[in-house]
Amino acid sequence: MISSLLTCGASGRRSHSWQAGYGKVMTGRIHYGDENGKTWYRFATVSFEG
Repeated sequence: MISSLLTCGASGRRSHSWQAGYGKVMTGRIHYGDENGKTWYRFATVSFEG
């Protein structure tokens, strides 16, 4: 189950980084343009039932 979605980013710099917070994983990434384009990242909490 995926919950607690968080989207962040939109950095337009060539060199940047984002790190998932404690208990989160990266579930998506989108980038527009060249190496100076905008990038967004999506993080979420993933859990397993059963």
